Amino acid sequence: QSGAQSALEVTHSHVEAFVKPADGGTALYMTNTGTGTASATYTLSQLGIKATRVTGRNIWTGRTTTFSGVSTTLAAGTSAMLVLT
Repeated sequence: QSGAQSALEVTHSHVEAFVKPADGGTALYMTNTGTGTASATYTLSQLGIKATRVTGRNIWTGRTTTFSGVSTTLAAGTSAMLVLT
């Protein structure tokens, strides 16, 4: 699955979210394609997740949080990646 294309893509403002199955959960990669800082909020339903709450781990920082929706603010050209379970 790691080499497969994302199953879902959702765009809000200049933030693109790519979603695909991951071992034991859902991988969520968000990237700012704009030239300035951009914010985005996604419901779990928009991300193809049926649960009302999930636990997410940022794979780059190791930080774990519980979500009922995912919000992010990204500087231009930056990204974030979470694994939601």
